[in-house]
Amino acid sequence: MSNKPREIRDHWNRVGELSCLITGRPNPTLHHAKSGSMTQIIGLHGLSLKVSDWLVIPLDALMHTGALGIDSGMGVLSWENC
Repeated sequence: MSNKPREIRDHWNRVGELSCLITGRPNPTLHHAKSGSMTQIIGLHGLSLKVSDWLVIPLDALMHTGALGIDSGMGVLSWENC
């Protein structure tokens, strides 16, 4: 994170102070929002886009990288529908 611009680091620190969007637990990890329903809502489905460091959401570690996490391999749309 130290190679990121100060504005991004400050933003990540602010988002990191929030609770998990799903569980409400404190001390979340940050997930880059880049696909799933977001691409459908704003009409970017099928485009290859650089992930923005501004588009991060706070997720409990289990919801982020755990067995039922968004990055567990089940696919973003499947995770969103759980």
